[in-house]
Order: sequence, then structure tokens, then C-alpha cells
Amino acid sequence: MPPALQTTLITASFAVLGIVITQLYNRNIALRAELKGKKQKIYAKYINFLVKAVRGEYEGKDDVILEELKSYFPELLTYASNDVIKNTADFMQHFYNPNEDETKQSVIGLELFGDLIIAIRNDLGHKKFRDFLKWHDIPRIWITDIDKYLPTDQHTPRGNHTKPKPIFDGSRKEV
Repeated sequence: MPPALQTTLITASFAVLGIVITQLYNRNIALRAELKGKKQKIYAKYINFLVKAVRGEYEGKDDVILEELKSYFPELLTYASNDVIKNTADFMQHFYNPNEDETKQSVIGLELFGDLIIAIRNDLGHKKFRDFLKWHDIPRIWITDIDKYLPTDQHTPRGNHTKPKPIFDGSRKEV
């Protein structure tokens, strides 16, 4: 085979390979964008439900909770990341199996809630804030005196996070 023909075949092969790789990459980006759109809709419903639940709006309304969860839970299980599913299971199990005093139970619930919201945000692409946003920042949005109820030692009730510094000290880093 003449060298010019070999060069032409090699060049054509690389061109075809480049086109195929580009098409696969673009298809992957399009699929991720479509999936993110579906996740956003499901997560918006789920976060709305979670906030209502944490605020106590469903207290004594187990049938309403079940109906609302049934309406979108299959989609949540389909589109949610493994981290969101695990955090959801931890959050649900906490309330189905209470075994602490009421204040500690509430703080643990808020910690699990915060971890779940952060997992959802991470799944939606807010990962650059993973080390900045901690569980206690989420309920702090509407519970202004939450620091009074946080443990005074270096660990939360579950023991896997450090206690935050006071919010007004100019620093958002963990102790």
C-alpha cells in the first residue's frame, strides 16, 4: 500500500473517531440536562413536602403524608442519586423509630433534614459549596435560635459533624 494512501486512511480514521466521540459527548450532555430538569421538578416537590413536615404541618395526618409521598416517590427513587436515597431513608427511619428525649430527637431530625437537603443540592450541581454549607445552616434559615439547641461538645447527636461556630463571629468554618 502506498504511503500516501496509508496517511489518508489514518487521517480519515481519526476524523471519523473524532466525530463519533463528539457525538457521544454531546448526547451525554443532552441526557444529563434532561435528567437534571426531571430531578429539579421532583426535588422541588420533595423539598416542599420536607419543609412542611419539619415545620409540623403534617402532624397527625399520616394519611396525607402517605398520599403525597405516593404521588411522586416512584419518580424520586428513579431519578435521585444514591446519596439522596440514603439520606431519605435515614431521615424517615429516624421518625419511625424514635428513641431519644424530645429535644435530642428534634436536633437529630434537623441534622438529618439538613444532610438530606445538602444531598439534594449536591445532586443538582451545587457541589462547589459542599465544604461550606453544613447541616445546621439549613434549619437556621427559619429557626433563629437553633444554636441554643445544638450540642455543646464537638459533635452533633449523631456524632459525625462538628458544632458550628456562632453565626456572627465573621467566620463560617467549622471548629
